[in-house]
Amino acid sequence: MLKFYYFLITLLLAPAHLLGQAITADLGQDSLHVCAFEPMLLSVNVLGGLAPYSYTWSDGSTGNDLWYVPVNGGEYVWVIVTDHANSATIDSVWIHGHAACVWPGDANGDGIANNADILPLGLSFGHTGPQRPNAHLQWTAQPADLWSASSASGVNYVHSDTDGNGVVNENDLVGILHNYLVPQTMPGVSTSGGGVGVPLYVDFPSTNFNPGDTIVAAIMLGTTFNPADSVYGIAFTVEYDALLFDSGSLKVVFDQSWLGDIGVDMIGLHRDFYNASQVDIGITRTNQQVRFGAGQIASIIVTVDDIAGKNNGIEMVNFNISHVSMTDKNGAAIQVNPGSSQVGISLSNEPSFPDREREWKVYPNPATSQITISGLSGFSPQANTRVSLCDMLGRTVYTEVISALDTTIDTSAFPRGQYMLSLEDNDGRQVPWRIVLK
Repeated sequence: MLKFYYFLITLLLAPAHLLGQAITADLGQDSLHVCAFEPMLLSVNVLGGLAPYSYTWSDGSTGNDLWYVPVNGGEYVWVIVTDHANSATIDSVWIHGHAACVWPGDANGDGIANNADILPLGLSFGHTGPQRPNAHLQWTAQPADLWSASSASGVNYVHSDTDGNGVVNENDLVGILHNYLVPQTMPGVSTSGGGVGVPLYVDFPSTNFNPGDTIVAAIMLGTTFNPADSVYGIAFTVEYDALLFDSGSLKVVFDQSWLGDIGVDMIGLHRDFYNASQVDIGITRTNQQVRFGAGQIASIIVTVDDIAGKNNGIEMVNFNISHVSMTDKNGAAIQVNPGSSQVGISLSNEPSFPDREREWKVYPNPATSQITISGLSGFSPQANTRVSLCDMLGRTVYTEVISALDTTIDTSAFPRGQYMLSLEDNDGRQVPWRIVLK
């Protein structure tokens, strides 16, 4: 019996290779699709055998890891692993190097997905090419083979195939919108000033609107005396004072457009950035035929806010056009003269508090590092007025009970955007005020 236990202990403590656990090496996959000429790290996982191990890679390297630069096409990479008892194993991987690296949604190759990417989408619409291996819409470099066609600026049409299915069509708008995270900030290439170029502006059906009204405004391109010539696509931004409009109410429609018909010979997109007070818009034709004309190319629909805390009177609101790029069917720039339009908004001051309660003010607005609240005579300091600041998701980011007629709030640490400031005393009286931090 003692001999049996001695044998069992010896067996448990024996080296792995003596127990028949052969050494194995694993590079993870048998085949990889990667972007050519983009360095990558290969690592080998070793099991069994007797450590320490030594390594010999196909290029002569001797480390556990290998920094490898893929070639365009493909080649085998292998590694031989030898353990301390001189047992050896080998593993290899076939690395497919692809000439293109596609970031889904970045159709024009500028490193960002936004409304400007609809322009090359329209130019390449209907083209086909090799499908992208293991395609998905996540914002990461994805290897792909080059297509046979490129734009005049040299951007291969494979970048327009945002979903990687091998054809450019309206479904590729999804890739742009999926990765459209920030508002348009890059300057348009065809904007001109000083009255030169095709007029682009917002046209309102009335001069004044009241709280709760829905505005349907036409976006106009060209006039009778200055029509647009050879237009194929256009991308631009409309800047507006979001404080006076309901959050989430703005949308853009493309019916009644002289540029074409959605789903027939035209596609369009828009993305409203309420906290940045702007909406990005893109429209392009899809049949390689240009248009000549003037008039409405899209409509903006937005609802006037009825929030309280505003003074009486009419406030003139600007709708400015900026960041414009307009092109012909070859991608060549067409000069545009963006305009600024005004519309009057009748301000509401409901709920109806005594006049002395309307004297309080919040400034500056928009603010940067701090805001000051003054004129709180309608809120008795002895009533312990509570000041609260909430973001547009309703989350309270600041609250304090004040006892002075004037108070200052440090806003430097708050994220930029829009907030709701409210005052409440012991009687339950509240007055809201919308502010912007920039």
